[in-house]
Amino acid sequence: LGTHTFAISHREGDGKVEVHEKMNDVFVAETGEATLLVGGEMVGGKQAKPGEWLGDSIKGGVKRRLSPGDIVHIPARMPHQLLIPAGKEFTYFVVKVETK
Repeated sequence: LGTHTFAISHREGDGKVEVHEKMNDVFVAETGEATLLVGGEMVGGKQAKPGEWLGDSIKGGVKRRLSPGDIVHIPARMPHQLLIPAGKEFTYFVVKVETK
């Protein structure tokens, strides 16, 4: 519809640090476990495509453990990264909503 998207994502390892200039993320944890590192400042950021940045790490930020049933909202322009424990997996439903 142009203003939002839906996806099921599955991770078996750490993701890159992400910053979306105009998209809010909502994660709904389905299975497995992960740690969400959010906030702070992106380190080593490079523009992946217009409005989307990927980085190497986050300086500062807060860690929050995610398990099935957890729901988190990540505002646009907020650095975030999913960290997956060794040997574990994490599946989550993602809603991306464009900011105004």
